[in-house]
Amino acid sequence: MNKKTILALFLSSLTSVSNAALFDVPLAKKCYLIYERLIVIGDTQILDKCREKLQYATFQTEEAALAIANDQYSAIYNIDYAIQALRHAQVYSCEKEDEIVEVEKNLTSIKNQLE
Repeated sequence: MNKKTILALFLSSLTSVSNAALFDVPLAKKCYLIYERLIVIGDTQILDKCREKLQYATFQTEEAALAIANDQYSAIYNIDYAIQALRHAQVYSCEKEDEIVEVEKNLTSIKNQLE
């Protein structure tokens, strides 16, 4: 991992400490782990357009994790937006496309559990 990725993970861990409820809700924790994985996947991208879509998916996934922890229905919308961004990223022939597909499946699973 490069310095930007390590810094992003460190800063996100500080944020998560302030949101202790996140780790009290297993589904929120699972969503947050997907968020951290998206950071790493996004860092490996060469194409700007792909990286842009993955950054949006990463943002929406973090928002979904926080919404789940706070028992907000908006989590479903955040997950939908993240899934759409991941599908758009796949159009641009991203690196690690198989991991992107797996993340999409995991987010869909979380969404189904919320509905």
